[in-house]
Amino acid sequence: LGDDSLSLRSVSRHAYLRTQQSLAHKDYLMWKFRVLRNHVLTPPQLVRNNRYERIHWGVRFTTRTTPDLTTLYRLCYPDDHKTVSSEWLTQLTALSLAVWYMDDGTYAPGRNFCMLYTGAFPYKQQELIRHYLDDRWGIKGCVIQHNRRQWCLRFTRLGTQQLLSLVE
Repeated sequence: LGDDSLSLRSVSRHAYLRTQQSLAHKDYLMWKFRVLRNHVLTPPQLVRNNRYERIHWGVRFTTRTTPDLTTLYRLCYPDDHKTVSSEWLTQLTALSLAVWYMDDGTYAPGRNFCMLYTGAFPYKQQELIRHYLDDRWGIKGCVIQHNRRQWCLRFTRLGTQQLLSLVE
């Protein structure tokens, strides 16, 4: 979930995790690095991205390949495409939900609601996420169209309070 990606190369038996953030979020990336440091061989590196005809600087690190990440890859990327499933969602902990929110969430303070940008998933999987968050964590929300091509989850004020309490 979120900004990280799992990859499984054809030349490797096991998957690895790559995480990247903009320089503005370097402290957050360094926190992730400290959490995963036993699985990382090289420290985070400065990277240059040419996106939207502008140069963006970021920080990135990659873990070693491990059997545990391969198991997670097979759960999250059946047919080599990131997919949400009930089995996948039941793996979420309060910490992993907090990290997901830190990666893909936003808060609208004047309007007292949070959103979780989940545009990588089709509508049916969005609904699966919404039901899971409500059933498991009491986080109520709805799936809305964020732009013409993507969906996201918008939480009710009560759902926002539940989410922020959990993240805290």
